[in-house]
Amino acid sequence: MSLNKSALITGVSTGIGMSVAEEFLNNNYLVFGSIRKKEDGKELSKKYGNQFIPLLFDVTDLPAIQSAVNLVEEKLEGNGLNVLVNNAGIAKGGPLLFMDMQTVRYHFEVNVFGVMNVIRAFSELLGAVENYDKQPGRIVNISSVS
Repeated sequence: MSLNKSALITGVSTGIGMSVAEEFLNNNYLVFGSIRKKEDGKELSKKYGNQFIPLLFDVTDLPAIQSAVNLVEEKLEGNGLNVLVNNAGIAKGGPLLFMDMQTVRYHFEVNVFGVMNVIRAFSELLGAVENYDKQPGRIVNISSVS
């Protein structure tokens, strides 16, 4: 099986992220999946094998994201990243009027700034550099739990 294509999906431990990862795996992609718990990475690696590489980072943790960039770059061996799916997110429900500002700010940290953190960190591997000699990658942002 040839894995000439690669995808990075944030938030693959459960739900939509896991389903997206499985779809890419079924289409012979090398899948990098962000998880926040080491145990989740072990379970997913066991389930999906060598075609899946867990990345331990929270989208709000810049040093951890940079470590993930370094690992992805190493694993791609000079190839670019074909797809980035920003799926990680939170939703703590309730009327904004009654939410404390710390919760509102945390929503923005994860759901807005977290997306930007990941895009910026992986932008070079996606081809956002001058004279990129490969097909540029694509970015998909999932923006709602609705």
